[in-house]
Amino acid sequence: MHAIDDHARKLHAAAAGTPVKRRGPAPKRRYAPRHEAKPEAPGEKLVALAESMRLNTDGGALLRRLHPDHATG
Repeated sequence: MHAIDDHARKLHAAAAGTPVKRRGPAPKRRYAPRHEAKPEAPGEKLVALAESMRLNTDGGALLRRLHPDHATG
């Protein structure tokens, strides 16, 4: 279940342009990339986030809690 939430968090962070909160120490870079990444299509990150959210709903109703570790009450 955490893998689904981590995936949704990464998609949201990419779409919103905010960094993802890390668990544990930051990874060490071993080498520099040899090629430039090609630019993404505009809105591609938002489409990925929307598709992820669509898979967790049925007719507008949530099928499960998206972040059970942040329960209120």
